[in-house]
Amino acid sequence: MNGENRKVFFTQKGIGDTLMLQGAMENIYNITKEKQIVCLTTEVNKIIFKNNPYVEILDFKLKDKTIERSIKLLKRKGLDLIWLDYYDLFYSDSNDLKISFSKIPVIAEFVRQAGVSGEVELKPKIYLTDEEKKFGKFFDKNQIAIMSEGLSIFKRYPFLKFQEILDRLKSRFNFVQIGNGTDKKLDGALDLRGKYSIREVASILYNSDLFVGEVGALMHLARAVDTRAVIAYTKHEPPYLYEYIANKNVFSKYECDLCLKNKVLPYITEKSYCPKNFNCIKTVETEDMIKMINICMEEELKNKNLETKKVFVKKSEKENTVKSYFFSLQAISTVIINFYLFSLILVLSIHNYKNEKIKFKLFNFFTILKIKNKLKNLKKYYLFNFLPIFSIKNGLVKFFCVLPILKIKY
Repeated sequence: MNGENRKVFFTQKGIGDTLMLQGAMENIYNITKEKQIVCLTTEVNKIIFKNNPYVEILDFKLKDKTIERSIKLLKRKGLDLIWLDYYDLFYSDSNDLKISFSKIPVIAEFVRQAGVSGEVELKPKIYLTDEEKKFGKFFDKNQIAIMSEGLSIFKRYPFLKFQEILDRLKSRFNFVQIGNGTDKKLDGALDLRGKYSIREVASILYNSDLFVGEVGALMHLARAVDTRAVIAYTKHEPPYLYEYIANKNVFSKYECDLCLKNKVLPYITEKSYCPKNFNCIKTVETEDMIKMINICMEEELKNKNLETKKVFVKKSEKENTVKSYFFSLQAISTVIINFYLFSLILVLSIHNYKNEKIKFKLFNFFTILKIKNKLKNLKKYYLFNFLPIFSIKNGLVKFFCVLPILKIKY
């Protein structure tokens, strides 16, 4: 390693993110012939990474409150934490929160950020044993795995449309319903909701001829085990982020680009909001979904080998190495922010303006502080503007610290 610290890679804790991280790590191994180190933040992540021959697992817990100490400890052991991600959060000139996605597929972006160049296969991964693959075959033939809802409202295909698909096809195909235990039950499908582990669900998908669902964890899991999928596709994020060309993605004819133009951000808001009532996913036609299901089942009979797209990636010049000084700045900034917030409360208490509206939105860890207020009808009135004091995009956290700056007008 020429005296340099070894890299430790980690990303967001979602199941889909973890499956794509595995795909990226296998690609890096195929290019460099070296095993990479990954840090996994949840038990589910560790279960997904089980049997992975291309990585070393760092069994090290990263906690918000002690992360600075953790980074220093890893540094002394010759390890640098590298954060892999595929979008950035930023504030516009008008102080609105925006999102910027990677310009290339997620798996390719992970490889690029890891500092590696070469041909990349756009396929998430999970490594099932032969014994695990024996589980999950509930019907002799024509087994289709289907879901009914999902956790994200902006990706959620209507339950009644899933039910219509099942009603119209259940005489020809055998449906098994997978997903969360809280998802609505589909009539006519074998109910497997919430009954099995993530690896067992992977085995069910492996033994299914097709998966029918939405963008999300099960879509990534189906591709990881080489199962075809028909996906009701939302327009909240660019479709090129995954490029699973073996899938049949079905889009609505409803025209909307609010999310892609950063006018609406359901992807990162606490309570997803859409002025068009999420019509980009709700209006995907069942007729189009059924057409693609029939095509996929015919293709499955002819050829079980799925095509995978490959792209060439040029390594990033900058690495997202986590710097320990960042957290010192965060600590200092927290003190300053608390001082300004205290000052704000004190000013309002003195003047006793009970009818004024002040809104606070605090997001911990991925920290964003945004304060809005309007104070009217004052001889001396206070306006609190906002000054971003620093923005570290290549750190562990995309941190936006915004300080209220007090101005007095006479």
